[in-house]
Amino acid sequence: MAAQQQLQQVKKMSNERLMTKLVAFGYDQELVWTWERDQLLKRYVEVILAGGKPKPVIPVVDSELEKQRLAFEMRKWEQEIKWQKQTREKKERKEQQMREKQREEQQMKEEKERELEQESCAIAKITVRCT
Repeated sequence: MAAQQQLQQVKKMSNERLMTKLVAFGYDQELVWTWERDQLLKRYVEVILAGGKPKPVIPVVDSELEKQRLAFEMRKWEQEIKWQKQTREKKERKEQQMREKQREEQQMKEEKERELEQESCAIAKITVRCT
């Protein structure tokens, strides 16, 4: 029963799919593309009945394209590093400015306190002399 279902599925396959599968099983592509549907079906069924396994497809790598891709990745990585550095430097400058501002405010506060203290002492001296 399962064999008949499998045969029905094979019969439903398009010629292009049968050709692609036969090439995957090791048949020469140029030869396969010359076959008529009957021959495609016959060869495919033979391969299936023989327990054939598709050969692993080894991807073709275009070395020039790979070089371009790697160069792009390097530029992208360099830009990211540059952006991170700029962000870090900006944050550090902002923190430095905040510290300087706090230091100035603290100095002004201390100066005002000294002035108030001096005024208090001056007022105290005048009050002591007057009495």
